[in-house]
Amino acid sequence: MGARERVTKFASVNVDAAARAIAEVGGIGRRQEPALSPDVCRNCGDDGASERAIVPECDHEWNAIALCPDCAADRTEGGSRADCGGLPVDRDRVIDRDDGRCRGCGVREALVVGDVLHLHAVVPVATGGHRHVHNVVALCPICHERVHDRG
Repeated sequence: MGARERVTKFASVNVDAAARAIAEVGGIGRRQEPALSPDVCRNCGDDGASERAIVPECDHEWNAIALCPDCAADRTEGGSRADCGGLPVDRDRVIDRDDGRCRGCGVREALVVGDVLHLHAVVPVATGGHRHVHNVVALCPICHERVHDRG
């Protein structure tokens, strides 16, 4: 076997291993960071979570996040749009996990006119939200504004 065949075989083995690893942590497409079961709160990690809408009155299939009752209650008060700007999380990881789409309406970042997807802390940091990728989602500017204007 020549050098070229060995490199091709080695690359093929690595690609297969990477595909298996991706499948084990939540699949391809809407990625999880890391994979969490649907009944685990995305903010505090407690069991007993249920799906809640991220953006009010949006019907998109991705407009949901698992939160426990305590963290879901925290969403109703506090937090401002300015709080979302200083989140110490890797923007690229959040955007990649959310497949480059708004979690509210599903629009792709490439189609957001004059802006980019924003990072949004689902449970505001001011009310006990954790500053990690589990509690942060990507939202288009319109959905982000809707979230902060809901009350």
